[in-house]
Amino acid sequence: MTLREQLQDALGASYTITRELGGGGMSRVFVAREESLRRNVVVKVLPPDLVAGVNAERFDREIELAAGLQHPHIVPVLTAGNMNGVPYYTMPFVDGESLRGRLTTTGALPMTEVIGVLRDVAKALAYAHERGIVHRDIKPDNVLLSGGSATVTDFGIAKALSAARTVAPGGTLTQIGTSIGTPAYMSPEQAAADPATDHRADIYSFGCLAYEVIAGRPPFTAKSPQKLLAAQMGEAPQPVNELRPDVPAALAQLVMKCLAKDADDRPQRASDIVRVLETVTSSASHEAMPMILASGRGMFKRAMLVYVLAFAIVAVVAKAAIVAVGLPDWVFPGALVIMALGLPVILFTAYVHRTARRVMGVTPTYTPGGTPSLAQGTMAQMAIKASPHVSWRRALIGGVGAVAGFVLLVGVYMVLRALGIGPAGSLLAAGALGENERILVTDLQSPASDSTLGPVVSDAFRTALGQSQSVMVVQPATVRDVLQRMQRDPKTRVDFPLAREIATREGIKAVIDGSLLNVGGRYVIAMRLVSAQSGEELATFRETADNQSELLPTVDHLAKEVRTKIGESLRKVQSAPPLEQVTTSSLDALKKYVQGTKVIAEDGDFARGAALMEEAVALDTAFAMAYRKLGVEYGNRDLREKASVYYEKAYAHRDRLSDAERFLLLGSYYQLGGHQDAAKSLASYDQLLEIQPNNTAGLNNLATALSWMHDYARAESLMTRAVRVGPVAPVHYENLAEAQVALGKLVEASSSLATCTKSFPRNAICASLDLYVQWNRRQFDSVGAALAVLEPRIADPAMHARAMFLRADLARLHGKLKEASHETARGIELATQTGMKGAPLSLAIAEALQTAFYFADNARATRVLDEGLSKSPIEQQSVSEAPYSDLIAAYALAGQPDKARTMMAQWERRRVAAPAIEDSIRAHGMQGHIALAERRLADAQREFRAADARGCRMCYAPMLGRAYDVAGNADSAIAVFERFLVTPAMERSGVDGPFLPVVHKRLGELYEAKGQREKALEHYRVFLDFWKDADPELQPRVTDARQRVAALTRGPDGRR
Repeated sequence: MTLREQLQDALGASYTITRELGGGGMSRVFVAREESLRRNVVVKVLPPDLVAGVNAERFDREIELAAGLQHPHIVPVLTAGNMNGVPYYTMPFVDGESLRGRLTTTGALPMTEVIGVLRDVAKALAYAHERGIVHRDIKPDNVLLSGGSATVTDFGIAKALSAARTVAPGGTLTQIGTSIGTPAYMSPEQAAADPATDHRADIYSFGCLAYEVIAGRPPFTAKSPQKLLAAQMGEAPQPVNELRPDVPAALAQLVMKCLAKDADDRPQRASDIVRVLETVTSSASHEAMPMILASGRGMFKRAMLVYVLAFAIVAVVAKAAIVAVGLPDWVFPGALVIMALGLPVILFTAYVHRTARRVMGVTPTYTPGGTPSLAQGTMAQMAIKASPHVSWRRALIGGVGAVAGFVLLVGVYMVLRALGIGPAGSLLAAGALGENERILVTDLQSPASDSTLGPVVSDAFRTALGQSQSVMVVQPATVRDVLQRMQRDPKTRVDFPLAREIATREGIKAVIDGSLLNVGGRYVIAMRLVSAQSGEELATFRETADNQSELLPTVDHLAKEVRTKIGESLRKVQSAPPLEQVTTSSLDALKKYVQGTKVIAEDGDFARGAALMEEAVALDTAFAMAYRKLGVEYGNRDLREKASVYYEKAYAHRDRLSDAERFLLLGSYYQLGGHQDAAKSLASYDQLLEIQPNNTAGLNNLATALSWMHDYARAESLMTRAVRVGPVAPVHYENLAEAQVALGKLVEASSSLATCTKSFPRNAICASLDLYVQWNRRQFDSVGAALAVLEPRIADPAMHARAMFLRADLARLHGKLKEASHETARGIELATQTGMKGAPLSLAIAEALQTAFYFADNARATRVLDEGLSKSPIEQQSVSEAPYSDLIAAYALAGQPDKARTMMAQWERRRVAAPAIEDSIRAHGMQGHIALAERRLADAQREFRAADARGCRMCYAPMLGRAYDVAGNADSAIAVFERFLVTPAMERSGVDGPFLPVVHKRLGELYEAKGQREKALEHYRVFLDFWKDADPELQPRVTDARQRVAALTRGPDGRR
């Protein structure tokens, strides 16, 4: 059956459906004839989706309340019923049209009709609200026009549905397109589904309806329902009197007040609206001439008042537009000039009016000689002749036109700039440069009067230009790396020809070349932006400083001009802090800083360079950039106490850094400063990359932090980007390879390091790192052979020491402990050349660990440790260099947990002065060793698990497996040992040396005990392969393993 047939059955013989009128937003509407009274009624059927979840009993109670409304401007509810669970109700048939239909046909209504319709609707609302009934869907569709009056229909239906609905968790009472709320007329509280919505929602909807009948459209139009709801909650509508000037002021004010977002700001009762509408007439005067156009004796004073106010407003708006929108700097003085030109216009207009009024208002008399008695003169004659053409109205129009013309000029300039056309066009828009393009700045030649100025001004210019978020300035450290690869002296001054050569080699698109001249005590700085490939001059810039104290502001202004021409957002250029703020206002301090960085970078003299930078911060104690650089340099040398001090000072003056420098500082500060916070450190690097996506320092630092947190996939992605955008250094390839190894991408890691070796042929670090990749492939023989070839090429003592330790790991892996001890001693000796202290203690720890681990000679191991401490007290070393972790592990392994605990307490006391973000991991490892020595096995397991949660993810796995093993939990021990065997990591060699063979042997024993013969044989054989040529002292273990293999390979009858 159709819906019409079902409805007819429900109505029975009392009503005969004659036709369907069509659906409203909330229902299908039918016209029926009520047989008993021979009249037409309207039957409205609510759709099933609208009544879903409605409590029928409560809906009926709400409809009863609505049916009690008896008012001449309300269409009453006659009856209500239920048709198979779907409610319907009947209302009188009004012979007329809806307000929606009228608006569709005629648009905005005449003002007389507007006032009448609104008065009727307001009366209906007032009557209903007094009885606690809220409509909730006032709109033109629900207002019917008939016989010269308006009536409101569907009163209370929306409220009934809302009140009767059982809202699902997370649901809302607002339903787009139903009478529960229509977005174009819905109050903010309805849009937000506020349960406290009351009758004032109808007042807001009344305001929307009034706005539409006056202006011909609702306050918000042409948007999706979601955007309409957002507009109702957050946007202010255009004043209605701007759309229809003839609206009475009182009515316009009432409408806008009804549209207040806060219900408390609206009229609180509909009866108040009725009273206002009773006082409004359509014949009220709505035209008032602007004050400036009025002709009278007081006009000059009023004109001057308007002019002063307009001058102030234009000045404020121009300045605000420069800051907020990013207009050129010349807009502000230009706007002042335009406004200043208005003053003589006002004075002339006043003079003309005064003169003309005097002439026209006085009867002239003549002297006997015929000379008129009125004042005569050239200006007066000009005023009389000009008077027909001069008026306050024209003065206003001229002023507005001048301001509009200036605005147009600014707009044309911005369009040309955006399109890259003409002198105003930006280089980015013209395609001469690309976004995030790298730019190489040459080294300015110093004037003869001061040989230090060239490097200082060059560095200051790089710093100022480095604030740009559109281009990347190639840093001097990168240039030095390129010069080394070109087999040139890294100290070579980079002049324009060399800069072009470097740019061509590295794919850098543009070079900025410049000169610094001293002319009679004044300094002339000239810069030119040149295409590296063609040599074409893209732009030129020139500034003059009156003396040395003006050099930094001049450089800052010059850099901003370059950034503007490149095409960076003017708002960002103008909001950039002054160069003096992000560096120093002291030229002498800047000189010391530049000299110090060059001494460290070019001469490798850290002590002298640090001393120069410390002199710089003594000259300017708020020199944050120098503090940060000192923190970086000390941190690079693992001198955490010093690094922490300087990071703290830089942090205290972080407002004196550029955005990029500040985010770099915060990233390091939260890693190495006094308040470690991994999340804040990562967030700081992320913020840096938001403004400079290709900042290689930020990419590298964030990647290393993510690797430490085991987010190797993102770390690899960042380092791949850093290597791609360049410029790069060996450390970038190292960190990329580390992430790739951790992800098991060993082929890719070797490829990355091969690219590094090709790019830096004179640097052996990348080739040496590939040894650790080969180690992860279990190519131990290849590691030894490659090490023999590589070692003669290594000049750096620190790298050479690492090679010796790798030799020791290889020897230990094959059970050759004497050779391992010899190589370890050589490595420690080399490490002392890099400034490492406490060599006797380091040797003692290595010997003690070997003695306790391989031979369980705890007494001898303890004696060796005690002697080492007496020869080289650990407290004499800095806490960052002191080997507390190894010492505590050695004491614990030697069965001396009390001594291990004493050392840990000392470490805890000392590290407060120089904490590091990795200290928590180190602490878990130490606690794990102590707990294992004290047979607190559950504690040991928990601590070792925590120790591998960050940083090296397999370094403590053998000890965790041992803790499970000692506890008798063979299955967990096997799982941990097996995971240890297959986890790739650059750090494997240092862990594999002692542990890999013994883990294989222990796995053989555990699998043998479980009866898993094949797995036991597999691990025994790997162990035997490692230790087949082991030292004689270890041969008993080899013999034991061989006997176990022999036993496992015999058949049941004892034969093989």
